[in-house]
Amino acid sequence: MTSDNDQFISFDLEDLWGITLKQRKTIGLVFAVVVALTLAINMFTVPTYRATNVVRLALQAGQEVKTDKVVDLDQYNRWNRDLFAETQLEVLHSLALRSLVMENYLKLGFDDPSITSPEALIGHMFITAREGTELLDISVDHVNPESAAALANLIAEGYRELNLNANRDAAEEARSWIEAQLLTYQEKINVINGRVVDYQRTNNITATNDDTDTFNYNLISLSEALAKHNTERVLLKSQLIAHEQLYSEGKIDALSKEIDTPLLSVLNEEYARALTAHAKLSARYGEKHHRWQLSQAEFTKVEEQIRKEVRRTINNERAALQVTNTTISQIEEQVATINGHILDSQSKKGALDLLQLELERARVFYADLSKRDNELELQARTQLNNVQIIDMAVAPSAPYKPNTPFNLMVGLLIGV
Repeated sequence: MTSDNDQFISFDLEDLWGITLKQRKTIGLVFAVVVALTLAINMFTVPTYRATNVVRLALQAGQEVKTDKVVDLDQYNRWNRDLFAETQLEVLHSLALRSLVMENYLKLGFDDPSITSPEALIGHMFITAREGTELLDISVDHVNPESAAALANLIAEGYRELNLNANRDAAEEARSWIEAQLLTYQEKINVINGRVVDYQRTNNITATNDDTDTFNYNLISLSEALAKHNTERVLLKSQLIAHEQLYSEGKIDALSKEIDTPLLSVLNEEYARALTAHAKLSARYGEKHHRWQLSQAEFTKVEEQIRKEVRRTINNERAALQVTNTTISQIEEQVATINGHILDSQSKKGALDLLQLELERARVFYADLSKRDNELELQARTQLNNVQIIDMAVAPSAPYKPNTPFNLMVGLLIGV
């Protein structure tokens, strides 16, 4: 026995089928018109091709975070990696890279009226980072598949070239400074060596006596301490000059990332979150909304905290430099005092030992500088790069859009 529900469903299906048969010509006509319009639109739409190049961007090793507090290093590293990726995305959209790509694009012989300048290229570039990986997809849309592939590959190759050149330039700058120091210390070694030889000849001293005393040991310790503090002073001074210059130029954002104290790490993370939230509120409510104003106040508060922490850190650096200068002065006074004692209490051989010690320290420092110079020379000529092209783009065989199968399916659904 058939239930009432089954009869109702059967009745509805039969009615629907009957209506369809009666209106089959109208339905067929509508179906044909929609399909024809869909095909016509696809035929008259200029096909666009998308070529994609896959690049691997390795994150440089960050510095160790020293703190007495418990720090979530995994969270810090994730934030640092995300910030690094965002920075590199901006580099990939930079005018310098686009200009280089356009220059090489023209050298390949492409006569492209749609892309005649670096500014025009920006509308064809689509660069995305694959979440949870070190991979970037560099895509280019173009009506010519060969042009799309060529531009995608030129962007990846140009980015790799600019990154390698930046690493090399940094090594060259450091090497130039070290080479200047090498010349200075070479002259210093020659002068000291001449003094040693003259002293030996004048006083008829041979280098066979190894007598030492308490003054000599103290002098060695102070000389090592003086060399250490002098090195520390050079580093502190150069760091302070660089930080004060960035601060005077108002580059607080870059300075806060370079200083990278534990507090600034937290504040920079808060700044990034506040910036994101502020942008969303700006897009949703506008500047007059009270939530936007609260977000603006919070955003400004974080900025001011970052500025104060940067200023405090710079003041600490200046104070550390002053302490180092004071320590150096004290050590130099002690060295001068010991030198006076040595000259008063020891024979001519003691003075010769002092000269030879100074000569040896200069030679050791010169050797260290030479070793570092060789390392930088190799680094300046290296081909190692943290940018690696994984997959070169190839000219696509089918257009990215219009998507004829998809559009036809939509047209069929509309026709039905």
